[in-house]
Amino acid sequence: MWNCSVRMAGELNFLRHYLDGLDKQDYLLGLKAEACGDCTKQIKQFQDHFRSSNNKTHYEYTTVIISLYGYLERFIEDLISEYLSLISDHINTFAELPKSIQDKHFDLSVELVRKADSQRYADSVRPPEIIARLHACFQTPEKYELNHQAFSHHSANFRQSVVRTTFATLGISDIGQLLRQAEPFTCFLSGEDTERDLEIYLAGQDDVLFARLNDLADRRNDLAHGAPVDDILSRDLLRSYIAFIEAYSSGLALAIYESALPSLLNRAVRLGNAIEVYNSSIVCVDLPTGQITVGDTLIAKTRDQRRPFKGGRINEIQRDRTPLITVDGGPGVRVGMSVDFGVKENHEFSSVRLR
Repeated sequence: MWNCSVRMAGELNFLRHYLDGLDKQDYLLGLKAEACGDCTKQIKQFQDHFRSSNNKTHYEYTTVIISLYGYLERFIEDLISEYLSLISDHINTFAELPKSIQDKHFDLSVELVRKADSQRYADSVRPPEIIARLHACFQTPEKYELNHQAFSHHSANFRQSVVRTTFATLGISDIGQLLRQAEPFTCFLSGEDTERDLEIYLAGQDDVLFARLNDLADRRNDLAHGAPVDDILSRDLLRSYIAFIEAYSSGLALAIYESALPSLLNRAVRLGNAIEVYNSSIVCVDLPTGQITVGDTLIAKTRDQRRPFKGGRINEIQRDRTPLITVDGGPGVRVGMSVDFGVKENHEFSSVRLR
């Protein structure tokens, strides 16, 4: 779906591996060194090293909190950039972009120019390039380029309120509600506490639903400014925060992906309604014109106003029960396609090839 999602998954696994390594350290610290045979000297040196300082737990906690927040921050910034790249590839002119992007692009770009000399942007932001892109949006709108970093710039840590405001500049008005419908996030919440009434919990306030995100941002801020730490989270709690951020980021990725789908319809092959649907994952349609290929994106226009579009990769195509990589449309051509999202017969389908 997004490159930043793949990277985020790897980074969170690194953190889990780090915590597992700390458990192994503690096991070695608890051994009786004199009972370790040939390793007695080495084990004793290892134990003496850590026992000579009482800051081990603090630094371990700091490493996880700073890293976890940093991974999330970079993920959100890169998700914004990838979203803008995707819709720009399929929207022909600047004037056809979502109105919020058009309205905000100038002011946000000017603000980015002002920040260009800061340490954060010293190696990646060049004012002449920002200004050139701005100029192109008005002078050659059919060859426009957006200043992606202008939309991902933020002056406060990513608490839920900041995430909501940031994505609103892209025309995605209520990211909290979209997250409440995203399966990676809702399935995590359901599995985390099987006795939880999920419907009531999801209907609650953002401050409750996204409390761990806000707390992570607060903890990261305290550590970055050297504030005293009174409540160091246990490793089990740190693991639960990692799991929450994993579910949150996966849900966010899905929500932003589905928000991008309407913009892809400009260059899509219209397939119409399904002839048949099997197991909510195989859809059969007529293909009178155009071409579809394994790896293309299937877009489903639903009848759910809360979630009007779904989509995903076409994993397999068959015609007359024969697997094919590519199928050209024509009179009487019918195909079956396998996808990994829930499809229904009342959906209206299109396919698009991503650049």
